[in-house]
Amino acid sequence: MALRTWKGAFGASVAVAAAAAVAAPANARAAGFYHVYSCRTPAGALAPADGWSAYAHGKTVVAENTCAQPSGGLLAAFVESEYGANEGDAAGWRFALPPGERLAAARLWRAGDVDGGFTTHTTYETWLGGLTRSSAFDACVASEGCTTGRGDQADPFAGANLVSAPRASLGEGISANVDCSGRDLGCAGRALPPLTDGYPALLVVFAADVTLEQEAGPTVADVGGALATAPTVSGASELTFTASDAGAGVYTALVSVDGTLLERAPLDSNGGRCRDVGGTTDGSAAFLYLQPCASTVSSSVALDTTSLSNGAHRVQASVVDAAGNSAPVLDRMVVVANGAPCATVSDAPGGAVLGAAWRGTSLTTITSGFAPAHVIAGSLRHADGTPIAGASVEVFGVASAGAATLVVTDGAGRFSLRVPGGGPSRALCLAYRSPLASSDSVATHELGLSVRAPVALKVFPHTVSAGRTIRFSGRLLGGHVPAGGKPVILEARSARGGWLEFRVVRSDAHGRFRAGYRFRFPGPATYEFRVLCEAEADYPFARGASNVVRVHER
Repeated sequence: MALRTWKGAFGASVAVAAAAAVAAPANARAAGFYHVYSCRTPAGALAPADGWSAYAHGKTVVAENTCAQPSGGLLAAFVESEYGANEGDAAGWRFALPPGERLAAARLWRAGDVDGGFTTHTTYETWLGGLTRSSAFDACVASEGCTTGRGDQADPFAGANLVSAPRASLGEGISANVDCSGRDLGCAGRALPPLTDGYPALLVVFAADVTLEQEAGPTVADVGGALATAPTVSGASELTFTASDAGAGVYTALVSVDGTLLERAPLDSNGGRCRDVGGTTDGSAAFLYLQPCASTVSSSVALDTTSLSNGAHRVQASVVDAAGNSAPVLDRMVVVANGAPCATVSDAPGGAVLGAAWRGTSLTTITSGFAPAHVIAGSLRHADGTPIAGASVEVFGVASAGAATLVVTDGAGRFSLRVPGGGPSRALCLAYRSPLASSDSVATHELGLSVRAPVALKVFPHTVSAGRTIRFSGRLLGGHVPAGGKPVILEARSARGGWLEFRVVRSDAHGRFRAGYRFRFPGPATYEFRVLCEAEADYPFARGASNVVRVHER
């Protein structure tokens, strides 16, 4: 049937379509970014040194992780010794990148000095850079006059300690180094000048904020759940999927309805690692680990449709990796159908007038057998009697509980809807919600359908004599049988009499029942038998009787 754009009385504007669209093009960015904090966060909290590795070449060099100490950090240094440091001795820390990622930026808070000085052909030095000396920046070389060192060793976040890596130095990693450089036998040994900190050469990285770039985004498979497959949804509707990301890992799921983000769901904490610790200014997330989130996640998210107006909505879902790259999970139109408004909303005075009855009658409630279908015929008009054409009318109770069937009025404001047989007794609620966005623009109308209990009966044999027994078997059709079964009444009559009850039996939970009857007096006679099923509070059918079976007694 044709549907159109309308606005529900209880929600925002929605775009109604006759069919659901599947999988829109990916809207991921060309590349994503995320930050990794090391040793300390920019706010001063202690952080691990994930991704950093130490190296030390020479008897008088050390590389230690002292981040937990008040003014500690990733320390690389030459120590005082009676032996001179050899040319080429070095120590430091290296931050190497995982495959598929690039170093986009780096800020380091560092301090150090080269109090050990220099000789004619060798010198102590510290430097930051990539993974090779050719990419060095922020070098402090004793032979080149770096007499006061770099930064403030007593205050990790002093302004003088902050260094941003030049783009030209960003490669496959970053490093912090001390070494003895030159072409002589070694740097100063026994005759060291006075040392202010006890180290001939020292470099400490108190904190690092490294920005990583990841081009490859997540992938999604095994999409399922009612939100992905059902044409009509209600309540909490679930979406299931499996997402993978070989880089920073799968981070969150996003669910939007009609362009508005409604759900941002974390998927897997990965033991607490997959947590944005904040502190960035570029909108990307910050973590304490190089690969903070799980590489594969099988998960689900639920959309609470009760916050939406009934009708069609565009639902979009995506997964986002820790670098901010996204991949689509779902993009489709679904029809939301939550609870009928007849019991909770009154018609607006002077508003639209919605009328309906069962076709062929003027009745609002009819009693029917189990199988027949019936047609609702109705009209929708303004208070002045003019028809409302092309309007959507919701009819609750035709299909499953809670779901609504939509019909559209014709040019004269009329509509009709076939209600198939085969269901229990029920109340039907018809509702029109004006596109004028006011809650007093709701018109409702109630209809009732009372369905007689469907019962099938078999009797064997059909011919008996005195002293013989006939067997009854049957079933309550249509389901909805209480867990403890349902009482049914066996009745009989002769050709000249009315129906008489002769036994009450209880069905099982599936509606099946059995009984027997022994003839005591000789015939000939003909009797008719049936089963009567009375209405009860826990059985959603009206009083009904089975087919009639004749038995001849000889």
